[in-house]
Amino acid sequence: MVLTAFDPTFSERRSGADTDRLAGLMSEFGLPLEEGSDEDWDQRYDDLSRHALARMFAMAARLTGVTFTADLLDGPLLVGAIADLPPSQEPQPGKSLGALLEQLKAAGGPESDHGAA
Repeated sequence: MVLTAFDPTFSERRSGADTDRLAGLMSEFGLPLEEGSDEDWDQRYDDLSRHALARMFAMAARLTGVTFTADLLDGPLLVGAIADLPPSQEPQPGKSLGALLEQLKAAGGPESDHGAA
């Protein structure tokens, strides 16, 4: 299930089961949540077309606690499903990817189902 999906240059057009789940974070990183005037859109598009990717990596780093360095991005990328953690077990900034995976396993996330009959 997709909770929130959006194109960074058109962030006011969100989709998913919970379109406002990332609203606070999006605002913090300069992504508008509502449509503005044509003049606002032109200015926003110029800014976002140059900086949207950097903002998306910064948001991802804030959400996961993983800093996306050049070395990390040049190597193989590991992907997987993300499970909601109970509020008391939300990841803290600065945790390693391994620590986050262990936390997901402990919370009964997707990783704990492997090998089950």
